[in-house]
Amino acid sequence: MHIVKTAVYGSLTDLGWNDVLVGIAMGTAMVAGTFLANSLIRNVEKGKFRKYVAVLLLLVGVYMAVHGA
Repeated sequence: MHIVKTAVYGSLTDLGWNDVLVGIAMGTAMVAGTFLANSLIRNVEKGKFRKYVAVLLLLVGVYMAVHGA
């Protein structure tokens, strides 16, 4: 699906090979990051994970309130 979208958007815009390569690199990094994070998260206790997510949400909320969203 993404290859078809790239072909269609590429024919309608000025999408160069450099953009395609950057997209492939970013997609590869996202897939690798997902597998790495999944393996790390499976080893964390549920309670600790919930607290970690709650703290991150609090920090992001405070940042957005201070700096504007």
